[in-house]
Amino acid sequence: YTPFAGNLIPAGRISTVASKIAQVYKTSYAPTNGNLLNNYPAFSGIPSLINRHVDIKLDHQITSTERLTSSYNWWVLPRINGANLWQTNSPTGGPLAPGQTQRQINRAIRLQLTSTISPTLLNFASVAYNENAAADSPNYPVDPASYGFQQTFGANNLPVINFVGTVNGYNETSIGNRFNDGYVYSALVLNDALTMSRGRHNFKVGGDFI
Repeated sequence: YTPFAGNLIPAGRISTVASKIAQVYKTSYAPTNGNLLNNYPAFSGIPSLINRHVDIKLDHQITSTERLTSSYNWWVLPRINGANLWQTNSPTGGPLAPGQTQRQINRAIRLQLTSTISPTLLNFASVAYNENAAADSPNYPVDPASYGFQQTFGANNLPVINFVGTVNGYNETSIGNRFNDGYVYSALVLNDALTMSRGRHNFKVGGDFI
């Protein structure tokens, strides 16, 4: 084959996307040594993980035969994961890094009413709301349209780019980020149960509505 003059690819054969990404390589991911292998800045350290809980419970004796119990539980687990390619002296890894910020939140609210109707008749009613939400996002949000990508669908991560093959036995680490999703699951549960005592026997009837 015939190499390019000066071993440089002509500018006219480089796309806008490739040109902008190459510029980011020059400014943010310059080689950290003169080797041809493992010469890029990489993540070092311990991924961040923070676990927070808030639990509240309140009881109120309405009357001598009625008792109201309430509780609120909140849990959040933000996690920041490192990755291979990493911008030098950056807490996020920069625009090309595949680092991930993961956030999980759980909420639970419960109200329970216990009513003593008679010495042999007890009613228990409750309402509960549970919610679980999780989201994955890049450590460093990027507008892919600013790099020339089309059909971004509002994503805030640089698409994953894999380099196929090797040059003189050396390959290039992948760039971009695949994390850009989330979900929220919730449920409302209504419950009522009536317990009747007759001698040495207890009879219970009730149901749930979800």
